[in-house]
Amino acid sequence: MVDPEIAYKKVVSGDAARIRSEADVLEAAARKLRTAREDITEAAAVPVWSGDAAKSFVTRVGGLDQGLGVTRGAVVQARHALDTAATAYASAVTEADAVIETWRNRETDLVPAFEAIYAVVLNAAIVNIGKTFGKKLSVLDAALTGQDLDLDALDEETRKWVEEGLGKNDEWLKNSQSLLGPLIPNTAATGDDRGLIPQGLGYDPATGTLVQGYYQDGGPSYLALIDETSGREIGEVKLGGSPGPNHAGGVSVDGDNVYVFDNGAMYTYSMTAIQSAGHGETVPQSNDGPTKVDGGSYSAVHGNKLYLGDFENDRMYVYERGPGGQWVKVGTVPTPNETQGVLVRDGEYVFSTSYTRHQDNSSLYVQDFDGNRSGPYELPSMSQGIVEVDGELIVTYESGAEKFDSPSGWNLGKLWGVDDYRDLWANPYMTRTPLSELGLKGDFEVDPPTLKEAGGLVDDAASRLITLTQSVRGAKVPQAAFGDVPHANTFATTVNTMIANAADSLRTGVTAMNAAVTLLDGSRSTYVKTDDVVGQGMRARQP
Repeated sequence: MVDPEIAYKKVVSGDAARIRSEADVLEAAARKLRTAREDITEAAAVPVWSGDAAKSFVTRVGGLDQGLGVTRGAVVQARHALDTAATAYASAVTEADAVIETWRNRETDLVPAFEAIYAVVLNAAIVNIGKTFGKKLSVLDAALTGQDLDLDALDEETRKWVEEGLGKNDEWLKNSQSLLGPLIPNTAATGDDRGLIPQGLGYDPATGTLVQGYYQDGGPSYLALIDETSGREIGEVKLGGSPGPNHAGGVSVDGDNVYVFDNGAMYTYSMTAIQSAGHGETVPQSNDGPTKVDGGSYSAVHGNKLYLGDFENDRMYVYERGPGGQWVKVGTVPTPNETQGVLVRDGEYVFSTSYTRHQDNSSLYVQDFDGNRSGPYELPSMSQGIVEVDGELIVTYESGAEKFDSPSGWNLGKLWGVDDYRDLWANPYMTRTPLSELGLKGDFEVDPPTLKEAGGLVDDAASRLITLTQSVRGAKVPQAAFGDVPHANTFATTVNTMIANAADSLRTGVTAMNAAVTLLDGSRSTYVKTDDVVGQGMRARQP
């Protein structure tokens, strides 16, 4: 007779506490990596110098920052995967416990034939629990390995829709200096069936994280966290509150505050809480409830001002932070028609404009504070939010949502023998456009005191990184922690490989930091010697 106890032991042989413990180690490492990036950024802003050595230092610091960003993205993603796996495993154990209790509490005088059937049924239930958890590990593994758009996972009709969109992307790229950016997760074009529609896009410079907002017809709104450097999704949360936003429009990051706008209401969330939440968890609002505002179809924060767009009326409301921290409306700015997103810079706005799935393309417009406006820079159809990252404009799109996978009802192409589907442009990717393509320059400002101070900052960061490297390398999860279930070995191998690679990357980062310190010290010594020689010469010439 089949014994359900055997299947049960396989499922519950893991250790959720061990998984969470390693996730906690990675979470602490991610926080320290954020500090390391801040140290490097601070060091980059210290020296006042020019010439080849200065250019070399800037290049090194840029590489260090990018390397730390990529490594932190991998650590954060591994942490989220482990946290999600631990939660899923705990649920699987609870379900298996319930089934085995039913078996253990069965009547003692059951007819043998019936008992055998009962054992088979309960055994199958426990095996299925293990398989279901194994499938979740498989999904997490696919996310960790950074698998790109998987067309094979789409149904035939959706695949055709996406392939036609990718073809249009290729044609657009041939005539553009822009590039494709990160995959926009959680849309029909990427295999998600929840009907989520991408809207606003925020950026957290402290962590290098893109914050993608979504609404859902008749459902809650969501945010996805995407590591800007690697392009990988590292988190997803449901936006809570009583009520929470139903049609999330603008999304903006302001320090630890993440503002989400919905039909004249501003909802505030904590970036720390969002990053700490498990995948798919609901995050509460930071305030007691939403704040009433004008606009909010799209949004941006620049300095101490908040900019809220009104799509219907082609205008943007400007708010300024008051003495008590409240937002006070101080002005209105005219915008291009059909504006869906805005980037505010010193002296100018960059507007993202689009309308309907049947429009040939979207456009970017630059408008100075006096209202003078450039000509359009063409983008793929249905552009939405826009942010600036390291000299590039990153734009997101809603065209990959299920809502737009077929022609709108009022299109009557069939009456004229024209295929209405020809207009659809399913774009699963964000786009990157260099500022120079729009005649813009990067906002860079350097005003630091000494090379010695910069060297000290980098040296301190390197010392902390040595300890951090050892900590990350020690975070290893055994396959057994996930139980004896399908895909446990593959998932454990992927996670541990990612952790080991992150540790190796950090070790390389230490070497690079030491090289940067050597460059700074050498340059400082050269400048000091030069100053001494010049000073001696000047003193010798004095009467």
